[in-house]
Amino acid sequence: MAALHRLLECLLWPARREAEAGEDGEEEQEEEEERGRVPDGPPSLLASPRCFQRPHGGAAASWGLRFGASAAQGWRARMEDAHCARPALPGLPAGWAFFGVFDGHGGARAARFGARHLPGLVLEALGAAPGEPEPVRGALRGAFLAADRRLRALWPRGEPGGCTALALLVSPRFLYVAHCGDSRAALSRAGAVAFRTEDHRPLRPRERARILDAGGTIRRRRVDGSLAVSRALGDFAYKEAPGRPPELQLVSAEPEVVALARQAEDEFVLLASDGVWDVMSGAGLAGLVASRLRLGLAPELLCAQLLDTCLCKGSLDNMTCILVCFPGAPGACEEAIRRELALDAALGRRVAELCACAQEPPSLSRVFRTLASEDIPDLPPGGGLHSKAGIIAEAYSKLSKAAELCREPRPRGCESAAGRAPSAHFLTYPGGRGLGGVGPRPPPSTCRRKGSPLSNPSIFGGDGRKSPSGREPQIEEAPLLLGKLAPSSGWNFGTKCSEEKYSSKSNSVAAGGAGGAPGGTLASSRRGRRRQPRPARVPRKPDFMGREPGGA
Repeated sequence: MAALHRLLECLLWPARREAEAGEDGEEEQEEEEERGRVPDGPPSLLASPRCFQRPHGGAAASWGLRFGASAAQGWRARMEDAHCARPALPGLPAGWAFFGVFDGHGGARAARFGARHLPGLVLEALGAAPGEPEPVRGALRGAFLAADRRLRALWPRGEPGGCTALALLVSPRFLYVAHCGDSRAALSRAGAVAFRTEDHRPLRPRERARILDAGGTIRRRRVDGSLAVSRALGDFAYKEAPGRPPELQLVSAEPEVVALARQAEDEFVLLASDGVWDVMSGAGLAGLVASRLRLGLAPELLCAQLLDTCLCKGSLDNMTCILVCFPGAPGACEEAIRRELALDAALGRRVAELCACAQEPPSLSRVFRTLASEDIPDLPPGGGLHSKAGIIAEAYSKLSKAAELCREPRPRGCESAAGRAPSAHFLTYPGGRGLGGVGPRPPPSTCRRKGSPLSNPSIFGGDGRKSPSGREPQIEEAPLLLGKLAPSSGWNFGTKCSEEKYSSKSNSVAAGGAGGAPGGTLASSRRGRRRQPRPARVPRKPDFMGREPGGA
């Protein structure tokens, strides 16, 4: 995770600087106006992203529904998103569920209020035996407007702020999607996007007509030149037009509700805030989610990986996503898992090659950009190389850690009778060689002949030669799917040596097995050792009896 964090900082720092302060300051001014913050307030973006997530999920086993959710603060100075998940609704028969995503602006108060109170208001509006589909659509519309009224009663007068709202109500027969703002939902059916919501922006014809009729203006594609969405909970400064109902104000809390008849081919519905959609298309998200489901990932872990991918692709906003899977969702596929393992192993080997061939230690961002310029087959659809940033960062981190450990001073207790001791940590090739003849430089007392793995300057230096057997260095063959490299017989990370494992007669260091085998011995020929210079003889004076030193 630390390596991935550094990679995000390196890749996204230019984008952060551009978003935080444009050439003429216009972007920063618009951001301050949208978030309701004064120019002298704290910066809207952090110096480094906050990637911490708490993925969670659940299931309704009786009718085959699974869900997962996760959220990340990202580069924003504050977390203003909120979400809720109710896989079962009290008072309604089995098969009903409610999910919601709320993206706040000007603070998180409105988003948290919606996540806490909107499910209860929906239940109140539905009643014990709701009719479908029109009565349910009316109930959702009434619940959104009721939530806005209650929020207005609690809202401090004159204080800016509000939130977009996106809700999915699942019934045994229909899927109801209600939304106001720019958070989006997408339904995947039979491997394709069958439905997705449309953002409520001031330039949409219906939204534009309502804003102008209420006496507002549209400047810079924003309501009165400030608010980027035309429907939201809160934002009461835009709901003061006299003589007009709430749904006809400049900014309305009335949701757009769609009822979709359920089919056996329904796979999943993805709900996400605009921080996800800023860098991913609907088709790209659907393809990425389907490919991860074929690996057998739980929905909550899939959501966490999705947000990591969006961070790597350049999202600078808060991000929240909820994945709701139906019985028709793709299941685990052995062939997909095999291809994924092969891809992870190939990426690990390529990272090792780039580090070995460089004259100086390459940065993680340089390694990533080099890989991005290459044609790598079988990358996940929609995510591409960005969805493999965790694998790349983990492989690079292991190599960097090995190089740092190689440069540590040797521990006490490792010296032999000959006065030589090997490095405390080292990286070996299965045949006893280092990284293509490349290895860390040991202390002067442990130097070997030229060409020995312990006589090379750095794990990242050298000329990239092959081993004597002609084999290329191999890194882990089967990395784990979630970004951790699994151990294999390729690279062997040695541990601290001891007197029992070090023999001055053979001048070799055992690393866990016999020489020439994976995890074997790294040995150096006694004949090729550099002879240690003898200390100069210091003449000594005769003692008081006139005897020479060493005499009887």
